[in-house]
Amino acid sequence: MAESSSSCESSDYSADFSTLPVMALRKKIVEKIMENRVTLIVGETGCGKSSQVPQFLLEENMAPILCTQPRRFAVVAVARMVAKARNSEVGGEVGYHIGHSKLLSERSKIVFKTAGVLLDEMREKGSKALEYKVIILDEVHERSVESDLVLVCVKQFMLRDYDLRVVLMSATADIARYRDYFKDLGRGERVEVLAIPNSSQKTFFQRKVSYLEQVTELLGINSELSTRYLSGPSPSMDNADIKPEVHKLIHDLVLKIHKNELDIEKSILVFLPTYQSLEQQWYLLKPLSSCFKIHILHRSIDTEQALMAMKIWKSHRKVYI
Repeated sequence: MAESSSSCESSDYSADFSTLPVMALRKKIVEKIMENRVTLIVGETGCGKSSQVPQFLLEENMAPILCTQPRRFAVVAVARMVAKARNSEVGGEVGYHIGHSKLLSERSKIVFKTAGVLLDEMREKGSKALEYKVIILDEVHERSVESDLVLVCVKQFMLRDYDLRVVLMSATADIARYRDYFKDLGRGERVEVLAIPNSSQKTFFQRKVSYLEQVTELLGINSELSTRYLSGPSPSMDNADIKPEVHKLIHDLVLKIHKNELDIEKSILVFLPTYQSLEQQWYLLKPLSSCFKIHILHRSIDTEQALMAMKIWKSHRKVYI
């Protein structure tokens, strides 16, 4: 996250974008978007597509560019990251609009918005809200009523504006679904698909997967107690909450990671299924607040407050739930 700070203890997020997997496909991505009215880019989280593709297009004079994100937090975070990468202030060359917070100008060539904001603008301005050279719909697999309506409106607009280019981006996408959806645009066009391959190149997020059985072994839990963690039905959409035993397991795992990882600038991120489970985990971890700072990240949390929580501090570790 690109974020400045006046504190001498905090450090800004920085990244070497040149090593991201998406950079190797820069020329091909631009060519395919120029040649095709609809392009689907599939690449794993951290490959750099959200921050770099808009810049590729800007540098090829394909502005103005609209980018939609499913969440307000992502809109502001990516806008700030792109602005910092371009040595500009948010509201200048790069802008954003979420809810009642709007930081853009007539000079803004890349604009980030939520689908909800774009729908509101279309109600007010009609098709003028879509007058961009390129519209990028990011994280299209995270479907919602708003994102589906935006897709419908964009498609209808494309039937009248043959110059508009649409880019769909996702970590995982139903390629056949989008090809079928846009097949009736006419002129024998199709959705061009570009896959950003997994590679040994650096991404923002390096991952190692460990399953529950391995976690219980790592924590030295005996087989009888381990069975308690592993037994029972899997969570469902109707009952997404997790068992108290698993909350305790998360508590112990966070503590072990904290003790074993000497670099306190490295944060710990815990994904949980519901806000209730976030609260339960927070109360369980709260007694450890002398060891690290605990922050809840949720769509109900104020965006600026969440972004402030993303600052890296050299004096303590952060745990995000």
